[in-house]
Amino acid sequence: MTKSTGRIVEDERVLGCVEFGLGTEGTWIGGARWVAPAHRDGSNVSPSIEVDGVAIEVDARYVHPDFVQICQRLGADGY
Repeated sequence: MTKSTGRIVEDERVLGCVEFGLGTEGTWIGGARWVAPAHRDGSNVSPSIEVDGVAIEVDARYVHPDFVQICQRLGADGY
């Protein structure tokens, strides 16, 4: 797994990371045509995600078989 660097532009691209953005997206990336007073990003580089009681990711490592298979096909470290 790739480690966090503390730089948001890099950390939001870490495999297994969850990135949040609040505020204006910008029309250049297909965002709505409205303007918020600010925009903030945040990353969680060690999330655990569960959907309808099914574990998808635990501590930034995909555990759901479908996602594990994708990681293996991509050659991701540790899969």
